[in-house]
Amino acid sequence: MEVAGGNRAPANKPRTAGGHGASESECPGVAAEGRGVAGRPADSPLWQMRADLLRAFAHPVRLRILALLAGGERCVCEVYPTLRCERTAASKHLAILRRAGVVDCRKDGLRVIYWLSNPRLAELERLVDELLKNRLGEALSNARTALNGLGGGPGGGRPAAECDALRSGGVSS
Repeated sequence: MEVAGGNRAPANKPRTAGGHGASESECPGVAAEGRGVAGRPADSPLWQMRADLLRAFAHPVRLRILALLAGGERCVCEVYPTLRCERTAASKHLAILRRAGVVDCRKDGLRVIYWLSNPRLAELERLVDELLKNRLGEALSNARTALNGLGGGPGGGRPAAECDALRSGGVSS
């Protein structure tokens, strides 16, 4: 049955391990016996740990902290002015990253110094940017295809490719 705000499985259809109502035949990754990918139980502690780790990255301020720390260790007194946020807010986000094992810290007198716990975490920003570029590229390609399919684009009835050529200074026939 369909309800406002999303799709729901019919009331008489049992929920699967994935919780989305799909059967093994509809979604091969969801095993009927309640097992997830690669035979691991869908509710194994490993999946929860993965979700907790990824949740630690799920805030723009924490992503900016990661980018900052990718350049080397920093005192919290350097972090919050760079982020243009209150010291308490920066400390809260750093604590979340520390609990997730993403950053480590040490006290140096009154200063608290933070750094990435694993240097490979610096690659996260590059990976996310690459995924976003691919996603945005596909969306742009789909929009151009749709505009060309309509016989016109933003240039008053011109195909999108012709508009691109005009914008870049190229000559179109």
